[in-house]
Amino acid sequence: ATRKEAVQLAFSRVDQQFMEDQKQRYKQKANYGYSGTTAMCALLYPRERKILIANLGGNRCILGKGTLYPWILYC
Repeated sequence: ATRKEAVQLAFSRVDQQFMEDQKQRYKQKANYGYSGTTAMCALLYPRERKILIANLGGNRCILGKGTLYPWILYC
């Protein structure tokens, strides 16, 4: 699988597990309140000078240059 496909598969699996957990909580009449999902990921490939960024959900991140680390992901 390509890197992009691997990230897509990982996001899909997390989403499926989240939905299964919610179904179980609903069946148990657990009070889970309001719930949502946000997933963010940044994979750095310094040798290739590439970065793969993926986002799912309503939140966003900003990639910026930090002082302690060369690159920092601010969420």
